[in-house]
Amino acid sequence: EQLAYALEHYNIHNKLQELSGKYDIGEYTYVIMYDQVSYGGYYLHADRIIVNEYSPDFLMDSKSHEPEGTIVPLVMGGFMHIAAVPKAYLEDYTFTNPYIIYPGEEQIQEETK
Repeated sequence: EQLAYALEHYNIHNKLQELSGKYDIGEYTYVIMYDQVSYGGYYLHADRIIVNEYSPDFLMDSKSHEPEGTIVPLVMGGFMHIAAVPKAYLEDYTFTNPYIIYPGEEQIQEETK
């Protein structure tokens, strides 16, 4: 259900379709992160993911960089990171990060929960 919702609402159909052809949804959980940044000077490319009780976190490769200095364009853009993680690695986790959204949820979880 969550994959169908993500395909319909998150404008990532091509990437998820490509991923699902390689990694069966019955055996893998898809983790998606969107980094919203100003449009200029950023290059973010995740090459691995770590999982802890707070959240899954994407780690950037050595080619990733942020703009130097404090002046950046006001136009916003972003980078979408997607990973297929074997279900066995995530089955015992209940993440405490209040900003994790499971596809289909209407709003961000409140920090007090």
